[in-house]
Amino acid sequence: MTATELINARVDASKDNMGLQTYKGDKVRRSDVTVAKNYLNESEIKSMNRIVTMYLDYAEDQAERKQPMYMSDWKEKLDAFLKFNDREILENAGNIKKEIADALALKEYDEFNENRIMNEQSDDFLEFIKEDDIK
Repeated sequence: MTATELINARVDASKDNMGLQTYKGDKVRRSDVTVAKNYLNESEIKSMNRIVTMYLDYAEDQAERKQPMYMSDWKEKLDAFLKFNDREILENAGNIKKEIADALALKEYDEFNENRIMNEQSDDFLEFIKEDDIK
């Protein structure tokens, strides 16, 4: 699944935090919703970090052994590395353009944020009434 397909599949204004698993600060912000990695769960993040670390270790080993590598070599080596590790190799850019996934995420964010503001105002009003009843 490409990053844009991940956003498209997981973004949902009706879910807690829009389906985001991670975000900056104490609440979801507009800038968080177009970052595909923010929708990954802990297990998926660990898996991604492992595969990246393994590949970077391989690249570092190549450099230390002074093995010349060209861009065309890297694509071939990466595909072989992913295949060896039973990982999916993307053959194309995916079915959803980044602009479309971003637009969907931002549209969902606008709905999510509007609901959040309404809920916060409702909570503030209920708190005000409780305080007024106590007096």
